[in-house]
Amino acid sequence: MAKKKKKAVKKSAKKWIDLIGIALGVLALAALFLPFIGITSGEEITEYSGIQALFGYTHVTETTILGSTIVNETEIFKFTIMGILPYILIAGAVAMLVLNVVGKGGKFANLIALALFVAGAILVFNVLGFLIPGETILEVFGSTTIIKNWEVEQLTMLWGVIASGVVAILGAGANVFKIISK
Repeated sequence: MAKKKKKAVKKSAKKWIDLIGIALGVLALAALFLPFIGITSGEEITEYSGIQALFGYTHVTETTILGSTIVNETEIFKFTIMGILPYILIAGAVAMLVLNVVGKGGKFANLIALALFVAGAILVFNVLGFLIPGETILEVFGSTTIIKNWEVEQLTMLWGVIASGVVAILGAGANVFKIISK
């Protein structure tokens, strides 16, 4: 009887570890809404969220001159699948842990979740290299000039990227703890 009770307690503890891993993965994904990337222009830093930086963002300004409105659209970031990949991996880790909690995970679910968390965390910290600069197209007297709106040297990782990567590493740590405690 004592063995069954001990086994039930151990199974419950492992489920809680999976729930902690799920919560950490969701937090890593939620960091996309925090200040993610900064573009330095002189002394000023303009902040953009992860959603804006990874899914593309166009800044629209309207200027009214002598009663007519001029609309200026400046594409800051373009959509990048490589920038989204770390978050797809982290979402996959969360899905594996959810399968574990409902009892459909299988023997290797925690190993797969661990690998996905680690790969996602590594790629999150390399996100600056995956961003694609937007372009401004100027047409003056029949001549077309394309200007990139920023260079990689102008980018700064803000606390959203760092929080996302650190929380993903903690999610991986929860999986390591569960794997070792078997």
